[in-house]
Amino acid sequence: MRHTNKRIMKAIGLAVLAIAVLTGCNFEINVFPGFATRSDLTFELVWDNSNVDLDLYLTYPDPDTTTVAGGVPPYTNIQDAYAAGTALGEPGFFPEDGTGRRARVHAGNTRSADGNAEFFAPRARTEIIRVWDIPFEYGSLVAGDFNTSPGSANALPGGRTYAWVGVMEVYVWGHDGNVSDAGSPTVNVYDNTNTKIASFPIDESTHIKGLSVARIPVFRTSDGLNYYQILLDKRLINDTGQIRSIAPEADYYILGVEGTDDE
Repeated sequence: MRHTNKRIMKAIGLAVLAIAVLTGCNFEINVFPGFATRSDLTFELVWDNSNVDLDLYLTYPDPDTTTVAGGVPPYTNIQDAYAAGTALGEPGFFPEDGTGRRARVHAGNTRSADGNAEFFAPRARTEIIRVWDIPFEYGSLVAGDFNTSPGSANALPGGRTYAWVGVMEVYVWGHDGNVSDAGSPTVNVYDNTNTKIASFPIDESTHIKGLSVARIPVFRTSDGLNYYQILLDKRLINDTGQIRSIAPEADYYILGVEGTDDE
């Protein structure tokens, strides 16, 4: 991948072949309400309690941070999407690479830098982020960047090779109240035909102020399309500063309970 901000390929017809490779996804067919225009992906957050206000976030690499000296890193295994970094990757490629090298779309920042992801709030207790195209610049790809071959370890479908260009992440935060008090909070994912392909219900049996929900490795295919994997990635966060970076130490919430004195 050369160090330039302009892409040399743009798909005319975009294909989303989202898969769930971890537990926690319910697959069902459902027409997405209210939109006729197709997008690559749509993330919808819904909840029941009108006394709680939730925020939906989508993070992605900042421009100029995903170009890689010497080529695009291969995606040999699904666990590569959860690694702390790659030998070739620059900051921003992974969520763990730091808060300063990732951007985000949410209620207060409604569009990605190039406008390819946008936030909507069409009705009460619903927030939506639509991804029209890969929402970040990833440099000009060359033939050697398509270095990932499909296989059982990476769960990519056959018939093409792939260039792994970055990782997105979806979060839910309790702007007013807690996520665990919101009443059946759920993140739904729709493909480019507005068909619901996955649902991520959020457990309400314990205190949750905020959490990540799904991780999305992003690819360009050798035949010129966008491809996204939808991976379960539920981790607790304790403040909005962690929305751009998922450190392992964020995976807890301390709830202190004092017992009675039975003397």
